[in-house]
This record gives sequence, C-alpha cells and structure tokens, in this order.
Amino acid sequence: MSGFQSISDWLNRIAGTEAPQVDTELPTAASLADATANPTIPLLASSPLVFNGVTWDRFRSNHEVTVLASAARTDAINSPDLVNYNACGVALTIDITSITATPLLTVTIKYKDTLSGKYVSLLASAVLNAVSTTSLIVYPGNAAVANVKADSPLPRIWRVEVTVGDADSATYSISANYIN
Repeated sequence: MSGFQSISDWLNRIAGTEAPQVDTELPTAASLADATANPTIPLLASSPLVFNGVTWDRFRSNHEVTVLASAARTDAINSPDLVNYNACGVALTIDITSITATPLLTVTIKYKDTLSGKYVSLLASAVLNAVSTTSLIVYPGNAAVANVKADSPLPRIWRVEVTVGDADSATYSISANYIN
C-alpha cells in the first residue's frame, strides 16, 4: 500500500472511485493550423508545416482558388492579394463566356514587392477579345513563351490585373491552380 494515506485511499483506487493522478509531461493538445508561432514545447504530432519567415503554415498540395468569379465587366479590375503558401508556380485560367462587340482585355499576373508595396509584372496575356478559354502559366524551369508562359517562381503575395481597351462588356471568370 505504498503511496496511500490509508486503507480507504487504497480501496478507493482499486474501486475506481478516485481518479488517478497522471503526469505525462506532454504539452496541452493544440490544433495544427496556419500562422502557428514557433513552439516553445516539443511537437508530438506529424506536423507537415513550412516556415514562412515569421510563423509556421500547413504544407499545401496542388489546389485551386477562384481569383475572379464569373461576371459581366466593362472596367479594369484587380483581384485581391492572393497568398502563395508554398507552391512553386501557378496555372491561371481565363474563361470568357460572353462578349458584347469586341472587348479588349489584357490579363497580367503580378507579384507584390513587400518592401515598396508595388506590383511587378510576371506575365501578361495577349489581348483577349473573343469567347475563349486561355491559360497563363508561371513556373520555374518552364520554357518561356511570350504572353503564355513565364520561367519564374510564384512569389508569396501576388494578384491578377485585368485591363480593358474599351467599354465593351465581357463575361469572364479567372481561376488559379497552384502547382508544387
């Protein structure tokens, strides 16, 4: 009966009416998520995290995001800033489904210089003026083709800019497929 204060303590433990004291010296459970701070305790999980320079983010495989949902547009538009967590490149799909007259669209993939806050062009399409589906690819080691492919990695912060040459309407959507 070593470690017990009395026979009553010993009987309670055997009967299961007293919770045993557990000291595992393991950290409190936490969810593995993006923007996880540097751990001050050991991680005891399979945590495929990658460091972004400030915090840890989940590793992502190839995945798709909507850059601009389908809509009729007559004006220039910029997508919101997009975050490339750990992809090497991107395949952008511009799907023009309807036009009025002859709209003149140019789609440009730009990255944000975090120091100056300015956007720098990576790849611009040729002028798009018909119902069509067009692909732009930015990927390191890719054989560069003017207005179609760029041999460059995709930086962390980027966006898509659509400029117009006239006020004619075009209905289009733009999606991005991150490529590892």
